[in-house]
Amino acid sequence: MKILVVGGTGFIGREIVSLLKSLNFEIMVMARDCSNQIPSSFIQGNLFEVESYEKNLRSWEPNIVIQAAWVTAKSEYRTSELNKAYS
Repeated sequence: MKILVVGGTGFIGREIVSLLKSLNFEIMVMARDCSNQIPSSFIQGNLFEVESYEKNLRSWEPNIVIQAAWVTAKSEYRTSELNKAYS
């Protein structure tokens, strides 16, 4: 089964990816920044800019998408209006 983890390089996303990999799922990670890349297939893209990742997703065709992206700045992670856009 192919699983895409959006925000898979973040605090929660990394744990999700690690668990799914240990269960032998085929994992693809999507994030804005590949500098935190973990050992997995990777798509660099911005969730709000479909053209940045659409071609890659159409060719890979995941069965499941897990959304783990959200605002992480300590000063605003609980109150940021942007978090509503991620849901």
